[in-house]
Amino acid sequence: MRRWITLNEPYCAAFLGNYVGRQAPGIKDFSTALRVAYYQYVAHGLVVRHFRESGMEGEIGIALANDTFKEQGFGGEAFRMATAYAFDTLGLEAVY
Repeated sequence: MRRWITLNEPYCAAFLGNYVGRQAPGIKDFSTALRVAYYQYVAHGLVVRHFRESGMEGEIGIALANDTFKEQGFGGEAFRMATAYAFDTLGLEAVY
């Protein structure tokens, strides 16, 4: 295998499951969602570091749900603000 993914759509697991409550575990708590997102990205970074240090061949990355904000009903200025929030708060610029 030449291409690896560490996480698949972490936003969905962190926020749809822990803030919106639409997915498991069905929690509706923003601070929990942020904590989950934080640890997901910590795990992503640790795996990427191990991948690179171990000399494995191939590419490694993360599969982000980039259109999730639109699915949640955001558009125009609200979409821009939500995207900026995600980049500023979750540090998504680090994975691009």
